[in-house]
Amino acid sequence: MAKIKLATTLYSFTNEQRDFGWSTEDCLKAIKDLGLDGFEVVAAQTFDEYPYVTDKQLDELRNLADKYGLEICSYSAQADRGKRSDRVDLTDDEMFAYALLDLKNAYKVGAKAQRQQNQIHPEVMRRLAPYAEAYQVKVGVEMHAPMVPTEKALMPFNKVFDEVNSKYIGWTPDFGMFDPEGMNFAGREDPSSMFHTYVPSRVQFPEEACEWFERNYERTNEELYEGMKQFQLSESQLRTLSVMFKGMNAATSEERARLWEDFENITMKHAVHFHGKFNRLTETGDDATIPTSKIIDIINRSDYEGYISIEYEGHAFYPDTPIVPILRKHIQFYRDSLGI
Repeated sequence: MAKIKLATTLYSFTNEQRDFGWSTEDCLKAIKDLGLDGFEVVAAQTFDEYPYVTDKQLDELRNLADKYGLEICSYSAQADRGKRSDRVDLTDDEMFAYALLDLKNAYKVGAKAQRQQNQIHPEVMRRLAPYAEAYQVKVGVEMHAPMVPTEKALMPFNKVFDEVNSKYIGWTPDFGMFDPEGMNFAGREDPSSMFHTYVPSRVQFPEEACEWFERNYERTNEELYEGMKQFQLSESQLRTLSVMFKGMNAATSEERARLWEDFENITMKHAVHFHGKFNRLTETGDDATIPTSKIIDIINRSDYEGYISIEYEGHAFYPDTPIVPILRKHIQFYRDSLGI
């Protein structure tokens, strides 16, 4: 049976920090009052000049965590492949340098794990493994909606994790991958709520292409991808669109049908951390679209030892809703489900 601790990510408090002026300490007070064991820090949201976080800022956060008796369960980093203006991607060496910096900062702040985004290169994770073991920080690549464990884009990661076979590198599955609505615009009650997350940049795409996109955002991802091609885009621009739209629908129907089986048999053996995503709750405290209890059952019957970092993303849809009562209700659902 798994040994699970519960935490939440500071990302859950996005509205409170952005709209109501909550400080990091205000968030930690609320987390302590909710009876959680720890919290996850989103580095780019919390620290100035990320990724070049100063030791002073790291020490301040660690001291705050100690003050409230909380563990920093994860240091959530960004894998930004678009840092260069002269080309689309970073080299492996450049990506490794950023990833190693994040790992060192996670160690300095006392984090048990570190989230890396799935934009990181698989071979960089191989190079990172001995450093993760040396620093005793588990690094997990986020598996996010609408990804599935065996889709083409993720197989190189599975290969690396199998070959390295280290408990210090693996997956950070996000529960949103089990949301049947996925990340598609079509079918949403308010498609614009998802549209603004993936709007093409006028820096990277022609003005007329962006204007066409904004007029047609309610179409499916496939239709948006095909429609944007009419503007004679470059190869690099098409690759970017593929990540935004085609890549988001990369899983075949057969792979999606095996989602639960592959999650338990393939992903779980390399899971180092979890994001317990939720958006809106039922009367029982479960999420309305993500079958949280079924996910918890799979984790609980494994040998996983670590945190589920509960992550509220409903602020994208319900910007005026206070987070604390919602978190409290969902946390109680977890405790009831786990017998805590």
